[in-house]
Amino acid sequence: MVLTNYGGANLDEFMNDLRNYKAIKMEDDVAKSYAVTEWGVNYPVMEINYNNKRFERKNLHRKAIEGEIDAGWLMNVPKNQALNYMPTHEMGHMLHNVLYEKHNPDLPKTKASRDDWIDGLVDKVYNEARNQSGLNNSDLDKHFISKYAKSNRRELFAELYARLKLGDKNALTEAFEKVMRDL
Repeated sequence: MVLTNYGGANLDEFMNDLRNYKAIKMEDDVAKSYAVTEWGVNYPVMEINYNNKRFERKNLHRKAIEGEIDAGWLMNVPKNQALNYMPTHEMGHMLHNVLYEKHNPDLPKTKASRDDWIDGLVDKVYNEARNQSGLNNSDLDKHFISKYAKSNRRELFAELYARLKLGDKNALTEAFEKVMRDL
């Protein structure tokens, strides 16, 4: 699937590609967030819904994302990648959804089942990172995880994907990449 290979292209190109694949929908308000990846609502359709009000002014959007990176709310990536952050993060959600379906065709298409599978993947990532770095989970979180990634394992997966694609590698992103390759 082409979309799962997205690695930080120009925001306009990315949005256009998603529209062409009918995987994106622009709305005037998606709650109050920047973007939401929906899965299961119209299963098997997966969509990324972007909030027009937040994306219509790129400069303000870029500055907001930079501020959230500086505050530790989002993963630490270079400032020149700020506009690519949200699309890449949302692609992380698309990736875990696609991988779940590919590797679990007989499991129910429920949030609980998918979350359990993602929990198992994240456990493998942490085990690999601990083995390679010698750091414990607390130290890995302290040094490499954003505040948003601590929300739940789905967000951690998407944040690791964004950091892997847009930022410098670290113990967790290297472990994440290895676990993804080994699937």
